[in-house]
Amino acid sequence: MTNVVALVDTGAQDSCIDRALATRLKLPAVDRQVVCGVGRLEVDVFMAQIHIEKLKYTIYGRFAGVPLEENGHRQLVLIGRSFLRDCKLIYDGKSGDVTIQLAV
Repeated sequence: MTNVVALVDTGAQDSCIDRALATRLKLPAVDRQVVCGVGRLEVDVFMAQIHIEKLKYTIYGRFAGVPLEENGHRQLVLIGRSFLRDCKLIYDGKSGDVTIQLAV
């Protein structure tokens, strides 16, 4: 088990993992795909499970391996809409507080 900082990215369709972390964890690469952000990049896709302790919820499945850490991100996992579809997200614009609740 490895604890990492994750970023909830409501603009991301799928969830991603830092490719160096995936390699260190010896996660199996099962595919390749093109991901888009500022540009296009073909990346390995890894099988993984990520457990969100505060929600008592585990995500199983495919995570695109993207160069997060090497591009200066402190988060090593991006949680996208493929995870958020099971959640209720409340954003308080005045305080900046975000609440995520499991909706399933």
